[in-house]
Amino acid sequence: MISIRAFGFLEQLQDRHGTRKDEFFSRSESIREAIFDKVTGERDRVLEELAESLSAKKLSERLVSPLIGDVVDYARETDWAILDCMVLAACAGRSPESIAKSMTPALLAFLAIRMLDDALDKHDTYKDDYATVRGALRNRYPDQETVDGAHWLLTTMIFAEAMRHTGEEDNYFSCQTLEAMMAEFTNDRAWNAADYREMAVGKMVNYGLLIYQPILNLIDTDSDDALRTFVECGSFVGQLVNDLGDVESDRQRGQPNFWLVEPSPAAEAMLIGELQRMEKFADTAPDDFSYYASARIHDLADYTLRLLGEARPAASA
Repeated sequence: MISIRAFGFLEQLQDRHGTRKDEFFSRSESIREAIFDKVTGERDRVLEELAESLSAKKLSERLVSPLIGDVVDYARETDWAILDCMVLAACAGRSPESIAKSMTPALLAFLAIRMLDDALDKHDTYKDDYATVRGALRNRYPDQETVDGAHWLLTTMIFAEAMRHTGEEDNYFSCQTLEAMMAEFTNDRAWNAADYREMAVGKMVNYGLLIYQPILNLIDTDSDDALRTFVECGSFVGQLVNDLGDVESDRQRGQPNFWLVEPSPAAEAMLIGELQRMEKFADTAPDDFSYYASARIHDLADYTLRLLGEARPAASA
């Protein structure tokens, strides 16, 4: 599915941008950690306040409030999904407090959409690594009907809480993501490459912008448009790479997958082309944004190579 040429290109990206990533991570460690702690702490505080408000009613205190603890646990397990945002935030030149204030509402919506996706795909764990909220509920309730109902209601509750804090821009990205998820889930037609690309942009690019845009709004640079395009490319490439690891499971479930709807040479060319676009930004971006770009490119190349594992083709391929 991936040629020896593409493997070589990915390895070059990994090597070329790895040193720059290491350099930037070394000098930005303290600010990245401070931003991460403040952002996740503020999100957890809002969720814990929601649990406390439920505890004011005896029935909710006994039956509903403990479930928010499952949500907080899951949010902390999935914090890896926002780590690249923390790298970008370190370039913003803003205080951790201002970044947390800007990001927290979107993080709640981001979490609710993740829970919704788990429900649609019936995920009790994330790749057998840790329990989703749905998985945690299976330990609380004896029958699947109650688990599913409780999970839908809890997801809706988190979304409602998010909507109390989010603005028009956050809501737009949420709605665009949900629209694309609906198209993917109903899957009532044979997918072609153009349809898939539209769905992937609608779902993953908007889902990514939900948490990146609050940071982008804080950044004042002449490269604003180019930086947002880079972020969008990164989310799109991330979806292509995730699909690469899900080819067989998606084939079995009849789910749309980029590598199943796009002919292999064209699919590979698109992946390489998007990464080359990202490299152009890394070569021309100002100051720390260039280092941020290198870190993102390295991580995407490294993730792709790890997913492919032993699937490297022979040199004669």
